[in-house]
Amino acid sequence: MRIESVSPEAASGELGEASYRVLLWNQPPQKGGAWALDEWDIHDASDVQEVVQWAEQQGSASYEIAVRWQYTRFDVDGEPVMGFRYTRVAGSRGAEDPTIQVVRSTAIG
Repeated sequence: MRIESVSPEAASGELGEASYRVLLWNQPPQKGGAWALDEWDIHDASDVQEVVQWAEQQGSASYEIAVRWQYTRFDVDGEPVMGFRYTRVAGSRGAEDPTIQVVRSTAIG
């Protein structure tokens, strides 16, 4: 871990309320099986601690929490294109190099 003092002028501003992506990792029922990954987007949380608390209450083997941030890149014509990226701020994967089984589900109601 590196720690360094910075000037407040080094920041370029805030985007307002943060949005988070939570990845819930669940172990396979048998050894050698694929890990299940359940992904959630969380908006309007008071802070990252609230998101961590929610993730811990889900009962998964482990979780990852990432904050979403906006960036600008330029296309081949030089036009700006806005996009989003995620940076992990808490948690860890269930395994170093898990095999992931992707299952999509839709709430009915």
